[in-house]
Amino acid sequence: MEICDIINETEEGPKDALRAVKKRIVGNKNFHEVMLALTVLETCVKNCGHRFHVLVASQDFVESVLVRTILPKNNPPTIVHDKVLNLIQSWADAFRSSPDLTGVVTIYEDLRRKGLEFPMTDLDMLSPIHTPQRTVFNSETQSGQDSVGTD
Repeated sequence: MEICDIINETEEGPKDALRAVKKRIVGNKNFHEVMLALTVLETCVKNCGHRFHVLVASQDFVESVLVRTILPKNNPPTIVHDKVLNLIQSWADAFRSSPDLTGVVTIYEDLRRKGLEFPMTDLDMLSPIHTPQRTVFNSETQSGQDSVGTD
């Protein structure tokens, strides 16, 4: 979460973070490290704002980092392969309605047309990518509302 805070607070945060994640994933033969980087990436997508989403959902990033990682020549383990496909699929679903985030949607549909099978997703286990607005009031607001009702 500290990483997400840094990304959200600084102007160059999203670009710097993506550069660091890309460095850990592309060409890395230590697939344990790749999995950790993918987990950090997933966490950042779920907790960072639109500026980060624009970079992650771009066709360039999805193709040159994620799809490249699962190419047969890199011989990734099944867990890495499935994680990458899962990320692409969930981002495509989440970003489908945002015009500036459809790069990942294009790649997803292209991969499906080419016959790539995506893993089944357990919708109950997924946390949302777009975090909803807060609906819980803080204690001051509630006590203020209560006192109005009792007057």
